Amino acid sequence: AVGLLNDTTHYGGIYQGEKADVIISDIIGGKIPYTIKEIFSKIKLYGWLPVATRRENLKQVLFACGGTIKKNDSGDVYITTLDTTTPIDIPDSRVFNGGKMSYDTLVSRVEVTEHGYIKSDDTEATKVFEGELSGQNFTTPKGYNVRNAALVTWDKPYHSLTFEGCSVLNDECGVNYAIVNATPNAVITGKPYIHTEAIIYKNKANYTGEEKVATVEDATLVSLANSGSTAERVLAYYGNSNTLSTS
Repeated sequence: AVGLLNDTTHYGGIYQGEKADVIISDIIGGKIPYTIKEIFSKIKLYGWLPVATRRENLKQVLFACGGTIKKNDSGDVYITTLDTTTPIDIPDSRVFNGGKMSYDTLVSRVEVTEHGYIKSDDTEATKVFEGELSGQNFTTPKGYNVRNAALVTWDKPYHSLTFEGCSVLNDECGVNYAIVNATPNAVITGKPYIHTEAIIYKNKANYTGEEKVATVEDATLVSLANSGSTAERVLAYYGNSNTLSTS
């Protein structure tokens, strides 16, 4: 089911404390059935999502929340958190004799980049798009059926957009895209959000081996609000890695 989310696009946006379950609902967009743990209705997220596949943006949200995907009793997607306290029965069909355990090189430190996006009217406006826009008939991200229209996207968030030679249709204009009429000469300008970055470090306690660092740089929903907990989770994952194999 998750693979089906690769087939359509989510148009992202700037998030300023929206609840995780609301963002997840918007990303999935009714494309697949799912259930979700109640805790996600209490988690607030801050940051930015780009224009990407629904699967890619869902992955960003789950990483920022410490979430994962399992299956519920009906076989549908269940968005939940990992549980280290509840034992799980392993059926006999999955138990084998022999095998070997290999211990991977443990990570001694993680470096997680914290992102911030600031809207400022003092930022200088720049051209987001300039050129010809050919018309097509399609359904917009907000569900409008438009004719002789164009969908324009860009790769970082802008605000205070202005349009010359074209007009926004159905007031559908976001930080990552706009729906406008077809025209031979369009000029779209806007002010970029100020993007700040800071690196959060977390060292493995009592580590004496060779230094090995794991980095997380492009998780744009990791902000001041959740960077510490994210670093803890990344260190717990990469700092205790081993592989069990059998034949």
